[in-house]
Amino acid sequence: MNFADIKRLADLMPRYNLTSLSYEDAEFKLSLSKTLSDRVGSGTSQEIIAEAFEASGARADSVVVTAPVVGTAYRAREPGKAPLVSVGDTVAKGDALCVIEAMKVFSEITAPCAGNVVEIAFADGSLAEFGAKLIVIEPSESQDD
Repeated sequence: MNFADIKRLADLMPRYNLTSLSYEDAEFKLSLSKTLSDRVGSGTSQEIIAEAFEASGARADSVVVTAPVVGTAYRAREPGKAPLVSVGDTVAKGDALCVIEAMKVFSEITAPCAGNVVEIAFADGSLAEFGAKLIVIEPSESQDD
């Protein structure tokens, strides 16, 4: 999911008079809600979403990689080995980012796009809930996705 997709979802809210909207797929989970406040009418949905990304320190087109299952998240394939990725690394689409162990089965989590790793949002060996943010990638300018 990218900024344009999020904007399309956010634009549905006023069109259908919605106060909340949730979207989830295998790699991304998003919840939007609208409350009555002084922000109502103060900006477009695009401006509000861009402000939210700015506040988080990520670019508006950043891709958030989430946990597809509940399990223990690891930065390396094996204990004592180097992490698969670190903040600042450049990754290609399909590169391994981390692994999640669920019921003695290890699932490799891969990059959905090429870009730069800007955040690792979990501690090695910690429990990752379904949909939990794991890694944030700023996509490369020239993508062939």
